Amino acid sequence: MKKFRLVFLALIALLSLCVTLVGCGSFQKGSKGLTFVSNGDGTCSLWGIGECTDVEVVVPSKSPDGDKVTAVAKRAFKKNDTIASIHLPASVEVIEEEAFSGCSRLLRVTFAEDSKLVEIKDGAFSSCKELTAITLPDGLTKLGGGAFSVCQALTSITIPAGVTEIPSSTFCYCYDLSEVTFAEGSRLQSIGANAFTECALTKINIPSTVTALGSAALYGCNFTSFSLPSKVTVITQHQFCATHELTDLYLHKDVTKIEDYAFLKSENMTIHYEGSKADWTAIEMTPSALSMQNGKLTIICTDGTIEG
Repeated sequence: MKKFRLVFLALIALLSLCVTLVGCGSFQKGSKGLTFVSNGDGTCSLWGIGECTDVEVVVPSKSPDGDKVTAVAKRAFKKNDTIASIHLPASVEVIEEEAFSGCSRLLRVTFAEDSKLVEIKDGAFSSCKELTAITLPDGLTKLGGGAFSVCQALTSITIPAGVTEIPSSTFCYCYDLSEVTFAEGSRLQSIGANAFTECALTKINIPSTVTALGSAALYGCNFTSFSLPSKVTVITQHQFCATHELTDLYLHKDVTKIEDYAFLKSENMTIHYEGSKADWTAIEMTPSALSMQNGKLTIICTDGTIEG
């Protein structure tokens, strides 16, 4: 009888614990008090923090009214100063403009393993200065301009294979971003202006599928060597400006143009060019294209050396 009573009390305690977990808003059903707006078709958008007091927010897959959560609305959490982490369900397909912009204490963003996320729009996580961890879902195909700009604590990111463009300013001023990896089979085609400006990149292997690098895309990065992708034929203005650690730049013979101040403020750089000296002088260059300000530029061609 005594043994039966102990088992009974244990079951009561376990049941009480389960009730407590459900009530606290962090169980499987997600955080309580969040606000949603219905789209009228059985889906809805996460609209904001509402009355939710959770520091670690778990977004449910359905609203209290039963609508499937498919989007995080524009500016839904903008400048929130309480949440430290957020978990998004598999049902979310789009994160709208500035949805989490300026969330001053946001450290971590996670997604369900079977996430259906395909798009992160302009400025969605901009100025989340404490954000250190985010793993982009494999199915992501589109990043917006400035999506992660000024995420100063972010140290690494992997770009999913389906992303074809990194727009302007996507990761600019991510001062601690030292590692960018492109998923196997990457279909990336272009990297926009200022995309990685002032990042701490020590190495970046840009996919061979890329055909264009926007102006100042790699401004101020920290790598010591860089090989221009074979399909990129124009070195845009300020492209390697202030890359103080860059000593060896490898250029293929198909480069057709070098724009203004492409190497300004870089120091003692050697360009390893796959063509002849005649090929080099045939490249279209503006008068300031090879300006180094204080450093020295040396071009090693297949048939000799040119001092820039």
